[in-house]
Amino acid sequence: MVQNLVDLINDHRGLTSAGVALFASLLLIHWVIPKITKKGFVAQDVYKPGKVMVPTMGGVTILMTALYSIAILSFIFELDSDNYLILFVVTLFALYGMLDDLLDMGRARNLIIPIFLSIPLIHLTDWTDIHIPLYGELELGFLFYIFIIVYVMVVANLINLHSGFNGLAIGTSTMILATLLLKTKAQRGDTSEIVFLGCMMGATLGFLWYNKYPAKIFEGNVGSFAIGASIGVLIVTQGFYISGIVMFIPHIFALIMEVFIYLRKIPRENFGHIRKDGTIEVPNGYRPKFILPYRFRMTEKQALLVMWGLTGIFCFTGYFIAY
Repeated sequence: MVQNLVDLINDHRGLTSAGVALFASLLLIHWVIPKITKKGFVAQDVYKPGKVMVPTMGGVTILMTALYSIAILSFIFELDSDNYLILFVVTLFALYGMLDDLLDMGRARNLIIPIFLSIPLIHLTDWTDIHIPLYGELELGFLFYIFIIVYVMVVANLINLHSGFNGLAIGTSTMILATLLLKTKAQRGDTSEIVFLGCMMGATLGFLWYNKYPAKIFEGNVGSFAIGASIGVLIVTQGFYISGIVMFIPHIFALIMEVFIYLRKIPRENFGHIRKDGTIEVPNGYRPKFILPYRFRMTEKQALLVMWGLTGIFCFTGYFIAY
């Protein structure tokens, strides 16, 4: 019976790692929230009546939970060496996100510096081509390595960009991570080389429990960059480039509109405020999260559910795109 249990765990390493991290995350974050608040790392929740202050930079708990979980899992089964390189890259992105939280590195640096953080990923792929549906294989040669390095940087920034409502960044990221892990299991079978990413998925899901509306904790840039790097790494190591683009269509549209706002010299306001009736008044109708609230009276929770549903549709579509 014990051997059967061991075999079951080994056959479902991704699910096991996510489960361990989920349990650890729920315990750790509950303990961390008052600690962060006491230290004064808080930010105003602008879409709540009054001046509601919420602890921020909580995304560091996602990384710590994943690290604790991978340490525990190393006693259960032997880990593929790729996990440690993935862990290294995700940790680098998380540390940069923490630096951004503390020093506000700015948009330009957020686009340049993370490129160098993903360079180690070139050792995780032994191919230099990408599969394009309806076309076939496209050989890129050396350009492939530049492609994957930039891909991860862009994904990490997209997560950071498409946020602003309680649970928006974490909720959509959880859906994308879960879809990619299920796609990996279905199309590849073996998930031994991405156990750490399973831990990140469980930790992110646990964090969502406290980050969903009304949020008890914010992830901060440390969380956005850590999760974004995890998603980017999962995409490039499994070859889900086109699927990843489809899943990120709402995020990509947010990026396009940011460029539009910059070029048209439109005042860049990231937040609105709450009306007396509980609906939110947003500064413009350009960003995806603002389009409906700008035209219709909606609460933050209603706008959030629309964004979750939209990402869910693209995740469902991306899942069925061939590897």
